[in-house]
Amino acid sequence: TVYVNSCVSVRWDYNCSVEFFWAPFLVEEDSINVGNTSKAILRLDAIEKHGAYWRDADILVFNSAHWWTHGNKEDSSRQWNKPKGYKCNFETQPILEESFTNPYPDRMKMVEEVLRKMRIPVSLLNITRLSDFRKDAHPSVYTLRGKKNLTQEQINYPYKF
Repeated sequence: TVYVNSCVSVRWDYNCSVEFFWAPFLVEEDSINVGNTSKAILRLDAIEKHGAYWRDADILVFNSAHWWTHGNKEDSSRQWNKPKGYKCNFETQPILEESFTNPYPDRMKMVEEVLRKMRIPVSLLNITRLSDFRKDAHPSVYTLRGKKNLTQEQINYPYKF
């Protein structure tokens, strides 16, 4: 079965299938009308819509740490010198200055401790710091108001849309 936003690769020799499901957010994205404009919102309490795609999986690999390890949003936007964070979508060089990265989160240490104590074995490939040095390591302009298939103009000038 191939789902929208999904890519399936079947390996019959190993009796397994590998599915890739991409979504800018693990949780559901929605919008509300505020006055005469539509405002994007994230439903941090709603995972069912995307979860249906991988509900019966034996192994899950996903990156959701952003939602429980990020700090003050205002501080991170200041790093890019634009309050709405638009500058980063053309960046291609890594961050070389440690002062721009976040310290290893205490909450991540707690997660590691809980995983060690679980009855059902859970393997964690910890990539918490992997994207710290990438300026483009977040959805950026690709989640503006839930738009799909952005035009080149929308990518180049996200502040206009």
